Amino acid sequence: MELEPIPADIADRYAKASEKGLKLRYVASVDAEGHAKVGLQEVGPDSPLYSLKGTDNAILITTGDYPSPMLIQGAGAGTRQTAGGLLNDIMLSI
Repeated sequence: MELEPIPADIADRYAKASEKGLKLRYVASVDAEGHAKVGLQEVGPDSPLYSLKGTDNAILITTGDYPSPMLIQGAGAGTRQTAGGLLNDIMLSI
């Protein structure tokens, strides 16, 4: 799996995307061979990822049977739930 680190110039990238009417989103993708990639991408208003707010997450599924993406969208964990999950993981590893 390829994971792009948070770029040092993220503020500049955000400003440049905004000037073009785009937003930055972390996007994960998996191809048919199972190769995964996660990184920062610019998305436009035509993307379902554009309108995400706060801790919302979205999954777009495109297959041979569903050439038009199927969208699953909902609230993400948020800070309190994430902190609780991390604490639970720490306690289980002791």
